[in-house]
Amino acid sequence: MLSHIVVHMATKSDIGAVNDTLAEHGAILAEHGAILAEHTKILAEHTRDLNIIKRDVERNLDKRLQLEVRTGNLEKKVFGASQEPAHP
Repeated sequence: MLSHIVVHMATKSDIGAVNDTLAEHGAILAEHGAILAEHTKILAEHTRDLNIIKRDVERNLDKRLQLEVRTGNLEKKVFGASQEPAHP
């Protein structure tokens, strides 16, 4: 029984190898964390840009609809109510 324990017991070199492997994995994890932080920053910038574009499209659509209504009213005044609408 004692011989089985001695054969399977970890040595200083086994523990050192595990620590070295753990250090390598820690370095890889830190590198991946830095890459993830960079990608998160880029994604946040893109999200901000998309929100700006979305607001601009909504504003321009509202302006376009307002202009279309105003143009329609002017056409009715100038050409009369019998004028066909431009967009059915």
